[in-house]
Amino acid sequence: MTLTPGVYCYAGAISITGTFTMSGPGVYIFRTSSTLNTTANSIVALTNGATYDSVFWVPVGPTTLGANSVFKGTILGKAAAITLGDGASLLNGRVLTGAAATLANNKITK
Repeated sequence: MTLTPGVYCYAGAISITGTFTMSGPGVYIFRTSSTLNTTANSIVALTNGATYDSVFWVPVGPTTLGANSVFKGTILGKAAAITLGDGASLLNGRVLTGAAATLANNKITK
């Protein structure tokens, strides 16, 4: 799936499998009233001028990044837990939550 800059609101969960691509310069906001999840080995990719500092994920429910997944952007977890699976990478992003953040052999860069 390839998306252009904008605000994306989901009534259900955001589930990322395979490669999820953002293409073009601008701000990307992904808001869900549910959970944010990625499967093992999934990839969030930025192309054609999309930058990590313009990507924001705002789930109301818990977030789980699957093992060995590659994720980009800032996760604003409100009051729900955020879990990064074994070997998951958060490249050029942040994890912010009022609840627990659980890490396991992760690479987080800024």
